[in-house]
Amino acid sequence: MSMQPISGDILKGVGARRTEESRGAGPRVPLTSPVQRAERADRVEISQEGRAQAMKAARGEGGVSPLGSERLDNIRARIDDGTYDQPEVLEQVARKLLSSGDLGL
Repeated sequence: MSMQPISGDILKGVGARRTEESRGAGPRVPLTSPVQRAERADRVEISQEGRAQAMKAARGEGGVSPLGSERLDNIRARIDDGTYDQPEVLEQVARKLLSSGDLGL
């Protein structure tokens, strides 16, 4: 089998000719038709019970101690540097969430 090199003019005139089969095949869509993007947005909804639990935790009620600003800064820094994106850490966090009973599963 022999292969022929592709010349730089191969795309010249693409779309300019119509074959017999394509005549009368319906409306033509211009090659420059705009692309519409689907709008996507992430959203989080916190239940009233979740808000109440957060308020209790902020006040140190219910056996949960409030997080100090230093601890929060440490957590934010670890999020920013990708510490929690490691598979081992994700698995550990998931296991703690499941065992905590907070998910209601």
